Amino acid sequence: MEYFSPQTPPQAAVFENMPIHRSTTPLRGVKAAETNGPPLALAAFIQVAYSSGKFLRRKQVSNFVYKIVDEAEWRAAQRSGFYQGSADDRRDGYIHLSFAEQVEGTAARHFKNRNGLLLIAFIAEKLGDALRLERSRGGELFPHLYAELATANALWEHRMIVGDDGVPRAPGVDL
Repeated sequence: MEYFSPQTPPQAAVFENMPIHRSTTPLRGVKAAETNGPPLALAAFIQVAYSSGKFLRRKQVSNFVYKIVDEAEWRAAQRSGFYQGSADDRRDGYIHLSFAEQVEGTAARHFKNRNGLLLIAFIAEKLGDALRLERSRGGELFPHLYAELATANALWEHRMIVGDDGVPRAPGVDL
């Protein structure tokens, strides 16, 4: 495990010595190259401002990102070839995605007791420079896509089933 100086500003993560794009302002119509954050797909590691005593810990970034989507919306997107995002995505100006360890929390927080959902996996690198890491819930870094999502880039999809606790999960999928 590699550690970094506590002098690194706690509000910023460092990715190849570049600040992570932290804006919550929607960037509708702005090309990824015009944002000030680093593309997620360029590196295997990111230095993240996780509290670990006085030090910052290095975290490996997943090669995969996931989207929870309404099945009817996804089927319509497949017909056109591109997913424009949910109403929330369009409001925020980017498509919300999750890493594997974030999927269950996202499902519990935003999709509780909702049927008709799919969990869809994507290879991060295939989404290009429009894929950015940004701070979200509790300061955690989430992948956000500042472009439409080509449905052909989907690696796989699985139906989600609502559990007894109301949280949708994709049975048999090991993230």
